[in-house]
Amino acid sequence: MKRFLLALFCLMAFSFSVFAEANPVADNSKAMVSAAKQMVKEITPQELMDLIKGKANFVLIDVRTKEEVPAAKIEAKEYYNISRGLIEFMLPKMNIPTDKLIVTYCKVGGRGVLAAETLKRLGYQNVVNLKGGIKGWIEAGFPVTNPLGTFKMVPYELTGCAE
Repeated sequence: MKRFLLALFCLMAFSFSVFAEANPVADNSKAMVSAAKQMVKEITPQELMDLIKGKANFVLIDVRTKEEVPAAKIEAKEYYNISRGLIEFMLPKMNIPTDKLIVTYCKVGGRGVLAAETLKRLGYQNVVNLKGGIKGWIEAGFPVTNPLGTFKMVPYELTGCAE
């Protein structure tokens, strides 16, 4: 019985290692994001906050899906939610000058940098991406807005609810 279980375990381990080969689609996706980061400047959450506080003339484009936005968004004077899949079609219709500063963001950075790269390819000259996306923004301690209001998130341990 022990030999049977050992043989079964070895067979299972071998099967998992055979199917655990590299995922070429995931590798290509990572390569696309990495290549986009070579073309697009990224700004920190602090740099974006400085733009907002300084009342800079820029456009903030949230490229998350419309379903993601109600959880939390970054407030800016000129804010648009245009999902990553529609950016090529929607932004050119908005008559935003090609030399105006555009800041893109998503959840953690990947879609934002791909959107920024696309905008650069379309002819927008002053496009940057928020490094770390809204997650990085929140982790830096900056406020977000949702239908309940504007707030800062705190670690769960600081809420008094943790045991």
